[in-house]
Amino acid sequence: MTVFRQIFETLREYYENREPMLWWPEDPLEVIVGAVLVQGSTWKSVDRVLKTLRDENRLDFNRMLDYTDEELAALIRPVGFQSKKVGRLKALCQLFLDRSEGQIPQFFARDPDEIRRDLMAIQGIGPGTADNILLYAGKIPIYMVDPFTFEYSIRARPILELSAACRDKPSDCMPAQCEQRAGCHIARFEIDALLGKRWARERKQPLELLC
Repeated sequence: MTVFRQIFETLREYYENREPMLWWPEDPLEVIVGAVLVQGSTWKSVDRVLKTLRDENRLDFNRMLDYTDEELAALIRPVGFQSKKVGRLKALCQLFLDRSEGQIPQFFARDPDEIRRDLMAIQGIGPGTADNILLYAGKIPIYMVDPFTFEYSIRARPILELSAACRDKPSDCMPAQCEQRAGCHIARFEIDALLGKRWARERKQPLELLC
C-alpha cells in the first residue's frame, strides 16, 4: 500500500459518517467561473455571484462576455478584487470559446499539459487555479498542489525522493512526483477534500498514526 493510500484510508475512516466531502459544484461551468472568483475570497461569496449569473441567465461564456467591464465588476463585487477578476474571467471565457467554441468536454479533450499552459497564460491564473479547473471541471486525474499538500506531506513524510530543485520550487514538480512515485492515482477528488478541507482546516490528528 502506498503512503498516499494509507493517508487516504486513515482520513476516510477518521471522518466516516460526517457531512459530504465535496464542496465544488457539480456543474463544470460553475467550477471554471468559481475558480477565478474564489481567489482571495470564500465560496459563500462565490455562490452569491453564481446565483446572480444563473438568475440573469448569464452563466454562459458568450453571455458573460456581453457584460461591460463595469457591469461585470458590479456583479462580482461580493467576491472582492473585482477590477482584477473582470479581466481574468473574460479572458477565461474567451479561451474556452477560442479553443472549443465554448464546448467544455471538447476543451478538456486535449493534452493536460497544453490545457494547463493555456490556462496559466491568462494573467492572474496560477498553478493552483489551473489545477482546480483541470481536476474539478475537467475531471482530469492530476493532483492539485497547494499549501495544504505541503503541510500534510511534511507531517506524513510521503514524498521522500524530491530533488533539491523540487524542494526549492516544489509546485513545479510535485504533481509529477505524486503521479509517478506516490500513487496519487487513487481517489484524487475525495482525498483532496479530506486533506484540504477537513484535516488542514480542523487540525485534527489522525495522521499522527502514520508519522
